[in-house]
Amino acid sequence: MKILFIYTNPLGIPYYDFGIGSLSSLLKSKNHKVDLLDFTFGMSIKKALKKAKRFKPDIILFTSRTNEFQDVIRIAKSLKKELNKPMFCGGIHPTVAPEDAIKYFDGICIGEGEEALLELIENFEKNKDYTKTRGFWFNKDNKIIKNPVPCLVPTLDNYPFPDREIFDYDKYLKARNYQMDFMTSRGCPFQCTYCVNHTLQQLYKGKGNYIRTYSIPLVIKELKRLKSKYKIKTIYFLDETFNWNKERLKEFSKAYKKEINLPYECCLRADLCDEEVFKYLKDSNCYKVAIAIESGNEKIRKELLNKHISDKQIIAAFNLARKYEITSMSYNMVGLPLETKKDIQMTIDLNKKAKPDALQVSIFNPFYGTRLYDYSKSKGLIRGNLSKSYYTGTNLYNPNISQKEIIKIRNTFAYNVYKERSLIKAYLLLLKENIVPIYLKFGQYIPVWFNRIIYLLFWNFKPLRFLGK
Repeated sequence: MKILFIYTNPLGIPYYDFGIGSLSSLLKSKNHKVDLLDFTFGMSIKKALKKAKRFKPDIILFTSRTNEFQDVIRIAKSLKKELNKPMFCGGIHPTVAPEDAIKYFDGICIGEGEEALLELIENFEKNKDYTKTRGFWFNKDNKIIKNPVPCLVPTLDNYPFPDREIFDYDKYLKARNYQMDFMTSRGCPFQCTYCVNHTLQQLYKGKGNYIRTYSIPLVIKELKRLKSKYKIKTIYFLDETFNWNKERLKEFSKAYKKEINLPYECCLRADLCDEEVFKYLKDSNCYKVAIAIESGNEKIRKELLNKHISDKQIIAAFNLARKYEITSMSYNMVGLPLETKKDIQMTIDLNKKAKPDALQVSIFNPFYGTRLYDYSKSKGLIRGNLSKSYYTGTNLYNPNISQKEIIKIRNTFAYNVYKERSLIKAYLLLLKENIVPIYLKFGQYIPVWFNRIIYLLFWNFKPLRFLGK
């Protein structure tokens, strides 16, 4: 069959979509023909329709996060009008808000799509009743048909690695200053209330292990292939918690150093950081780690966010990064439910103590499928629609801080952390935080060369590392 994928990516940030890549590689391995309409770099609807008509798909597949769903609907309506082909949508929004998503499509995929999509296509090809496909809800004759999710495969080695060729991947790499995203695992063992992992863990309860990995030898084999095919300067491992399994990290470190040895960055959990972890990271050429702080109020972290990590553990993790000369970045949130200005000042103060080389701060948005969404709704704090980006606004009402104040706090957060250590760094980060909303508004129309400059200066943080140590 001929399957057309749609990647709307309304913010235009050049992040490769692993969901589309994984499904595409699997379909190609089964001899299906696939194509992609990628809106990342400003493709017009007119050009997209022309390309879609030329491909003549049998099925059209969308993926959607919650804050981009309105753009997905808009493009889906245009394609439906011109092509009138079965349209299905997967991704996190249909998974956590199926009652909302099913209204706009012939069907939606709940959870992971590989097994479900193969079954759907097989049913289409054999003229079977496709409405019984596991992992899908269907909208047929004004009736919603709901099917259970299939079991999870025990290891990701059962699947081919994600397809990058379906994207204009050289263009992605160029826009990201030749940094490649890569994942060695799926899932997270923790249940932070602002994250959907709890919902996904419940969805697959009794259906197999939620956390699955590619074996290290296969990871190295794929990295070697990609390294020989593309120009790659650095790698960003997007595993949700790169240090969740120390023995696996040890195995990775040894093999990666020997076979790949490109500089890389990853995300760590502070309470799982120790000398041994950082020795493995340093030895395998890790140059940057991101560690979540989220809130500087230990009670909020524990009781509201379900993150049982102490200030002491956070500070110790950043100290280890400094000791091993690995650049560090902290993740932070402002505008949490019922948070006060005093609480936010505690987050600023904890950053001052932890001394990350750079930081990222977002405005909290209550997303569907999270415990904090349920909490916020029960308190009557949700107002209107989600912001397109958690850097520019929120749909959460906070009686203690106005939205205008929260945006101002976010934009000046980094300045207030660094002003006592380095005014140069503080002002550079102030500039960055005020550029971000503009960048996100016009991201799809920004030339690749300008994208590289923005990425190099403000996302890679290398020029900022040695300022204000």
